[in-house]
Order: sequence, then C-alpha cells, then structure tokens
Amino acid sequence: MKLIEFLHKYFGFNKKERNGIIALCGLLIVLILVRVFLPSTSTEVKIDFVKLDTLAVQQKEKIEEKKYYSSERKDTTFSSHKNTSVKEAILSPFDPNTISAEEAAQLGFPTKTVNILINFRSKGGKFKNKEDLKKLYGLKEEFYKKLEPFILIQYEVKKGTTKPQYEPYVKKQPSIIELNTADSSQLVYLPMIGPGFTKRILKYRNALGGFYKVEQLKEVYGMVDSTYNAIKDKITVSPNLLKKINVNVAGLDEMKKHPYINYAIANSIVNYRNKHGLYKNIDDLKEVGTINDATLEKLKAYISF
Repeated sequence: MKLIEFLHKYFGFNKKERNGIIALCGLLIVLILVRVFLPSTSTEVKIDFVKLDTLAVQQKEKIEEKKYYSSERKDTTFSSHKNTSVKEAILSPFDPNTISAEEAAQLGFPTKTVNILINFRSKGGKFKNKEDLKKLYGLKEEFYKKLEPFILIQYEVKKGTTKPQYEPYVKKQPSIIELNTADSSQLVYLPMIGPGFTKRILKYRNALGGFYKVEQLKEVYGMVDSTYNAIKDKITVSPNLLKKINVNVAGLDEMKKHPYINYAIANSIVNYRNKHGLYKNIDDLKEVGTINDATLEKLKAYISF
C-alpha cells in the first residue's frame, strides 16, 4: 500500500495533465508519420555543378578577355625605347652611317658592336658599301646575312642635285613561306606586313602553338581581308609542327592561355577530369558541357590524350 501511495503521490497525474500528455503523444505520432512519408512525396533537387562553375567564372572570363585584347592593342605600337633582344629584333632598312646606338640595338646588334660602330663613325669613318659592315669586330656572318637586305647606304650628293643618292634597295619577293617556322625577317617581306604586324603574327602563333591552316591568320588582331588576300598565296603551313596540349595532364593555368580555351572551358575540363577520370578521345570532351561544336572543331588540331 505504501508503494502505491508513493507512486500515486509523485507520479500520478490529474485529468488535465493526462489530457495534455495524450495530446502531446498524438502530435509526436503525426510528426513521425510525416517524416516517414515525406521522402517518397518530395521532389529530388538536382544541381548541375558544371553549369554552376560556368556561371561562377563568367565574370572573371570577361575580365581576362579584356586584358588580353588590351595587351594586343598595346603591342601594335613599336616602341623605339624598348630593349630588344636579337631573337625579338624587327629588321627594317637602315643606313649604318646615320643609325643611332639605340636603333642599332633594336635591330639586334650586340652592345659591344654598337659601341665599335659609334666609335668608328666618331673618328670620321664611313661605310661606303654593305660589305664594309662586315669589318665591325663582333659582327657574325650569320647576323650580317640577315641584315644585308636592309642595309641602305647614302651616297654623296652629286653636283647639280639636291637630293641624296642611295644604293638601290629592292624588297625581295619571297618564295612560299612556312608560317610555323618563319622568323620576323621573313614575314616582314610579305606585302602589307610591317614590323608591328609581324610581331602580332608571331605572338599569336606562339599562343596557338602554331597554325594548322592559313585561314587562321584572319584571327590575328587587325588582319583585314585586303591584307589577308595579298599574302595568303605566299604562305603555307605544316600541321605536324603544332605544339599540342595533353588534356589529361595540363592544368588550368596552362590550358586557359590558349586562344581557343577560355577560363570557363579550362575549368570545366579539369573538373570533369577530376570527377570522371582521363579522357580517351575528342568525343569525351563533348561531355564537359561548356565546349560547343565550333570550338571543339578548332581544338582538334591542338589536343592530345
């Protein structure tokens, strides 16, 4: 009896409390049933992470493209104050009797040879013909051969004339030029192609990894139909000289430098590769989702697996 009294005293409930407990239990049962049946009636939400990646980087892509074209425009101006190495030198006609030290350096003359040339002239020395330039100490035969077509010697003014006489300068008409191996001294001979255009062609060639067809010259900044039509028959390309990108190895930074691969495409290629494994062929790139057929067609020549 004492046990019953004890339980009733400390664990007993009045009518109001019992009704509250019953209501609470009912509510719990309803919540449990809702939780059990909710997954079968709700709609599963699928997230396309590739599209999200694309949207997330579109703004950055636009900024990078603006920077790229901005640098292309800056390159159209040939600065006479810029230090130029022999490999980057843009050759143009010059007179060794009047050329300045800075101009000689831009043509690719070694510093020591430039000093010798200036000292020679300061002591009254003159170059009477092209071959005299060979006498300059440090001027290599190979470099002279590149310079020779551009050497323009001014002769003394004859009596009764007012204009200085020059050694005839004839711009050589080149044979067919292989675009993937040509240097600046070859390209500058092409019709309507000056030093600035030559530099842009070489820069775009390096960015692409080489040309696989002549028509790609139309993609060079500033190339108009009249210029292209004037040079297209004087150029050929060798696709086997192309530098290719291995999409199973290359990283984001390497791929996005290619003119045909923007940041969004490069990012998607890397993400898809990380999730699904290595690519086997060009058709696998269609699964990435950010490469349209036109871009994929252009990329075929530059992709390896």
